[in-house]
Amino acid sequence: LQFSQAWRAAFEDPVFLRRLRNPARAAAWAASSFYAPFLPVRTRLSCRDVLIAAAPLFAEAAEPEGGWPDFLLNEAVSLSYPNHARPAEPEQKDLALCGLLALQLLFREERRALLFDWHMDFAFLSGEELENDVYAPEYRRFLAAWASSFLYEIMRLSGELTPYSTLQHIAGVHFIAVQVGRELKAGGGPLDLSLISAAAAGHDIGKFGCMPGERVPYLHYYYTDRWFEDHQLSGIGQIAANHSTWDLEMENMSAESMILIYADFRCKQQKGADGREETCLYSLDDAFSVILSKLDNVDSAKRRRYEYVYRKLHDFEDYMISKGVDVTLQGLPVPPPMRKDIALLSPTETYHTFRMMAVGHNLRMIHQFSQEQLFAQMLESAHSEKDWTKLRTYLCIFEEYFTYLSSSQKMQTLRFLYELLLHREGDIRRQAATLMGRILARFNLRYKKEIPASADPDKIDQTQFALWSQYLNLLIYPDRKLTPQQQSHIHFTLKLVVSAVLEYCGKGDAKGFLRGLMPFYREEELEDDAALALTDTLLYLPLMDLEQADLDTLLQFAARQLGSESLSVQAAALRFFCSAAETLPKDSDSFRFLYSIPQKFRNRTVPSMQYLQSYFKKELIGDSEWKQNALPTADLFVDNLKTATPWMIKLVNVELLAAHVAEGHQDNLL
Repeated sequence: LQFSQAWRAAFEDPVFLRRLRNPARAAAWAASSFYAPFLPVRTRLSCRDVLIAAAPLFAEAAEPEGGWPDFLLNEAVSLSYPNHARPAEPEQKDLALCGLLALQLLFREERRALLFDWHMDFAFLSGEELENDVYAPEYRRFLAAWASSFLYEIMRLSGELTPYSTLQHIAGVHFIAVQVGRELKAGGGPLDLSLISAAAAGHDIGKFGCMPGERVPYLHYYYTDRWFEDHQLSGIGQIAANHSTWDLEMENMSAESMILIYADFRCKQQKGADGREETCLYSLDDAFSVILSKLDNVDSAKRRRYEYVYRKLHDFEDYMISKGVDVTLQGLPVPPPMRKDIALLSPTETYHTFRMMAVGHNLRMIHQFSQEQLFAQMLESAHSEKDWTKLRTYLCIFEEYFTYLSSSQKMQTLRFLYELLLHREGDIRRQAATLMGRILARFNLRYKKEIPASADPDKIDQTQFALWSQYLNLLIYPDRKLTPQQQSHIHFTLKLVVSAVLEYCGKGDAKGFLRGLMPFYREEELEDDAALALTDTLLYLPLMDLEQADLDTLLQFAARQLGSESLSVQAAALRFFCSAAETLPKDSDSFRFLYSIPQKFRNRTVPSMQYLQSYFKKELIGDSEWKQNALPTADLFVDNLKTATPWMIKLVNVELLAAHVAEGHQDNLL
């Protein structure tokens, strides 16, 4: 009676009825009792048997090509991957949805009646386990998407209609991941069980999204990522879509990612006597041999890579054992090994202790970064830190782990780093500026694995380029309320930020970043500080990779700066032209433009300017016999000691003195 009430309620549910073209078709299913012969459930149900029993209900529409079981499987897959949809009548599609719901209700009753079997069942987390879990709301959305997409029904149908044991593998991975996850968390491990459970249950969903002829082992990661993105489950999807063994080559990974890869590593299929796949749970060492035998084109280099990731997994397993995890999966409590005093450790034990410390530290740091509240607390501590040595430690931590931050966390970090550009310590300002560039360059977490040939390229998220424009404005035009010295500090870091962005950005992103920078070089009226910052940054731009229009813009901008009243701006422009003369092809229009530059020279009596002008002419005409004239070196040393001498002139003076010695002049060598 209880089941029949649940049956009728499910087919009369308004949410389900809205999915049908003709909601009236569900009435016949709600009133039917064809499921009666299967109750009470005493053995595993067969999809074919259930659909045969429901044959009178399917008689409302013509039988599709391939039969109803195959059609139901295809329709369920097409709910998640529309490119799998086949032409069909509306009646057939409605009946397929009703059939899938009937299977779902009967499988729920099966799970309630039969003992748990890790080959076939998923032990999802209880409400008690989700009480203090940060990702509990996303986990509940995952379970709703799991049911509405009929993922379990897809796996059961696929297991009967194909020789693949996808259900057994996914269920086995979920069993391992949740069991070791529960025990690791009980032992004090830094993790969220909801992420582990959802990512493990969904890690191979993409295998059903692959089109005929596509390489499933390589492309299913892409389709898994698409499923989670479509259901707005990016937190879980980031872990689920990156479960390849080779993902272990990343420097640091979260405990959830490590557990998923560990479980996937140990749960493997092999062909049985009847040619069908069978799923087995291996120990870590046995799994290493099994997987090595399945890899394509194994040479010495690939074997070394594989041994590296295996050792990383082995370290993680040792760490779990040290926390009391039973890696034999027997469910037996394992007391953590006793800790010796560090003075009593042997060399081997010391080595092992340091490895476990490193693994535990990385897992704790990644976990802290993944929690918005914990990260905000750490950022606030860094923001209020007065000790410059501790502040450097925070910067090093952000450098090491910023890749794993969410978009909002990266924005918070950028604001913090911009404030550090005002710090009194120059090395802290430089480190903060370089880190700003790296974060902007790698702001978007893009899908990096192989994608199908038929897939549209992902649209570039414009967030990072909008932030780039925002921070360029802040670097070139600092707040007027700041002191001149503070504004100078910020201007100086522009070149460091630009250089880091261009060094660390993806190949396809460099043009976008340069496109955001070019408008500033087209401005005619600039204050001396802004002009100096932009001119000094020219040395860090890849001239050979620029489009001709952009290169012309830079050359004309630098030429205008030669007429500046500021000696520093003139020197910066000349340094750029010296570099351009060395870099640009001799037969290009851009190089020919350089012949007009000597006409714009000013301040021909200042030693630093004389040096730059003569060096530029040497590069322009290719004079290999050029030598620097003798200089009043003592005057240059004195000039560099003066606080009134601009830093740009001091820089050129140092280059001049170095060139003076390099040219063989013996006077005043010290």
